[in-house]
Amino acid sequence: MSFRQTNNRHDIWQDYCDDHAKMLSAIGLPMYVFKNERSLAEFLTTGITGDNETRLDRLNDDRFWLLFGFADSWFCAGTERFTAMEARRIRDWLHNT
Repeated sequence: MSFRQTNNRHDIWQDYCDDHAKMLSAIGLPMYVFKNERSLAEFLTTGITGDNETRLDRLNDDRFWLLFGFADSWFCAGTERFTAMEARRIRDWLHNT
């Protein structure tokens, strides 16, 4: 009998977060934002957490760009679909040009 170890998408997500634990700590968002891929995608789209306590537009530039790098790496440069993140990225770009 052979045993095959498989990883499901959630396991891969958890490994990715574990590998980037220092970055997530530096971003400083509540860890429930990173509970799963869907939680992060929802935050990046709406810009707020379900309890309205955490807002994307309140992150300082350093923390925002760390979050952007984390998300951009995971979602393979598909971050333009996350409206709140994209609006913040454009706002920062316009402000700095």
